[in-house]
Amino acid sequence: MVAEWATLNQAELLENWDRLRTDRPPLRIAPLEWPMHPLVTAVEVIPPYRLPLTFEDGTTGTVDARSWVEQSPGVFADLRDPAAFAKVFVNGESGTIEWPNGADVDPETLYEEAHPEEARRLGSDSTSRGRGIESS
Repeated sequence: MVAEWATLNQAELLENWDRLRTDRPPLRIAPLEWPMHPLVTAVEVIPPYRLPLTFEDGTTGTVDARSWVEQSPGVFADLRDPAAFAKVFVNGESGTIEWPNGADVDPETLYEEAHPEEARRLGSDSTSRGRGIESS
């Protein structure tokens, strides 16, 4: 995605490079417009770590969060206790799931994990890398 943005904005990037070399401030470059996946509207828990999700486009899917919980340090490690994991909720502002300890997962990651066939068709690789998992 970054490489695509750089290709689209190559002239602006080169101009900013020249500006910075002559101690002038860079010009603003528009961000890459990227289609966002639908946000999460509902979450349930199937113990110990499965999450049936509903998205704003009406689709549903189940995410297995076992690898996030068992392999991630920080706030996800706190969720190894099934009772703590079960406290997941939807943040209506961000449209994603969160836990009271601050753990959250990017809604795009959730959508792709819940819709693996569509993610493969679109060429996404977040389902294999687990991107978008916050463990601050």
